[in-house]
Amino acid sequence: MKRVVSWFRNSFSFKQKLFIWVVICMLLPMVFSVINLNISSSQILRERLIQSEENASELTEANVSNLMDNVIQTMNDATFNNDIQPMISSLRNEKLGARQILEINNRLGSLARNHNMSLSIVSADEQQVMSGSGWKPAFTEEKPLYKDFKSRMEGFSSFQVRWLGPAALLGESSFSEDSVNSPLLLARRLTDYNGETTAYLFARISRTELDRALLADEDVGRRNILLDREGRVLYGNEDYVPGQEFPYRDQEHEGEETFITSMEEGKDHVLVRQGLEQRDWSLVSYVPYQQAASSLDRAYQQNFFIQTGAFLVFILIMLFVIHRFFRPIQHLVYTAEKVEQGHLDMRNELQRNDEIGRLSTSFDHMLDRIQETIQQTKTEQAMKRKAEMEVLQSKIQPHFLFNILNTIRIQILQDGNTENAKLITSLGTLLRAIYRGSEWVTLEEESNQLEEYVNLINTMRKHPVELEHDLEEEAAAERVPQFILQPVIENACYHGLPTTPGHILIRAWTEGTMLCIEVKDNGKGLEPEKLAGIKRALFINKEDIVRDYMNQKNSMFGIGLKNVYDRMKLTYGNDFHMDLDSRIDESTTIFMRFPRERRGMTDDESTTG
Repeated sequence: MKRVVSWFRNSFSFKQKLFIWVVICMLLPMVFSVINLNISSSQILRERLIQSEENASELTEANVSNLMDNVIQTMNDATFNNDIQPMISSLRNEKLGARQILEINNRLGSLARNHNMSLSIVSADEQQVMSGSGWKPAFTEEKPLYKDFKSRMEGFSSFQVRWLGPAALLGESSFSEDSVNSPLLLARRLTDYNGETTAYLFARISRTELDRALLADEDVGRRNILLDREGRVLYGNEDYVPGQEFPYRDQEHEGEETFITSMEEGKDHVLVRQGLEQRDWSLVSYVPYQQAASSLDRAYQQNFFIQTGAFLVFILIMLFVIHRFFRPIQHLVYTAEKVEQGHLDMRNELQRNDEIGRLSTSFDHMLDRIQETIQQTKTEQAMKRKAEMEVLQSKIQPHFLFNILNTIRIQILQDGNTENAKLITSLGTLLRAIYRGSEWVTLEEESNQLEEYVNLINTMRKHPVELEHDLEEEAAAERVPQFILQPVIENACYHGLPTTPGHILIRAWTEGTMLCIEVKDNGKGLEPEKLAGIKRALFINKEDIVRDYMNQKNSMFGIGLKNVYDRMKLTYGNDFHMDLDSRIDESTTIFMRFPRERRGMTDDESTTG
């Protein structure tokens, strides 16, 4: 065995070994599948055929039951019809007039018109007959038979329907003599208000409806018949006529609903028995086994030939693919060895559209990405150092500027000009926030600074802007980067509400580990095209922000929404989300969502206290 393995390893190339193993891995399952199929095909065919016949029998049973339900429902409609019932109830006292009989006939004909059936009412004394189609049960003319029928009907409730069976067995002669089957009859006792029998309602189901419900399939030889509780045929075919006892009902398969048995000419048939919902009649479906199994057998044979053909085609395709597959691999190996030696500028540059081409392209992109990451890391470090320098510069507190502003405020107050004094107070408060050197403040402090900012803005406007705060207590205590809302408020004042009074609402709330802030104004809004352009220019990822900084060194800390978005994206990365929504002449809304208690680049690595 070891010699065989050694010979196999040394005698074939990797491409040849790959092809051999692919063929073996494909051939073995196919061989086992064919063997197993030959062994178990007969059992599979048997189970599939039985299941198919059971499904067909269930469908036929549903059709027959639905037909019977329609007939019973029509009889119920005739029994409880508001026009028919009073006239029938009066039959015990007097006969009906010609007009009343005509009216009942019309009603019966109308009820049975859409169901391909006939209705007839025969009075208890047999003196009057009402029919929607001129039909009357023929067996009522035979006195002994009709007398026995009436005595049996007295044992039934007026709400019950009795199934009489084939009309041919009851003396009915209104069907063709050369026909195997005759219509089925149903009867019901009609009573007056005292429960006394006044008449009998008969319904005849036509052979057309019964043939339609019994879905015979001549292509596979499937036949359906109806049996009564004693196993006699109620509705059959040329092989089993009504009144004949069905010979395959109580053999050794008694109690089974589906089985295979020898029937006509000693041929095996699949026989399925289904009980009807309405009563103890049963539906029997039978089909020759070989005739029904031939279609499934052909399907298995076709499947085998298809699998064999597909396997041969697959072998040819594998030969071509393996040959094409191995040509560029050596070049990939050579490039990987050069990169391992430190030559990051090496590229494969293979122009292919298959997996190898995508692998080569991905490998080249990976090398490009590595170089970009190295350059990006260098740039981010430069940006961090710049941010640290700006924070250090902001620590130089210009006390003389605040002292001068305070002196001017005192002098203005002494002159009695309180409005300008408040204005200088707001300016001083805002400047202290700017120069105090703290990059992180609570959201409540940020909101208070916006109050001072809006006070300053309103002094330069003809129409003032009203600022409203709606901060959850938990959200107000969260620390956020300073001045993340001031550019948003500035945009709302100068662009959303340039010449009209307005209202700006700041809302903040928490969602689990995230902080949500929404700024909404009732200004003139943005046109859809302009809104889409702002979104495209504004919402970029962290890598694009760094790339913009590499191209324009002084544009990172710009103004407006770009400033806010860049700062928050650099601080929170992909965890930061901003959205912009605007409606013409209604409102503009800025929404921000970012993690709570999160520190970004500037706070983590700067020297800010």
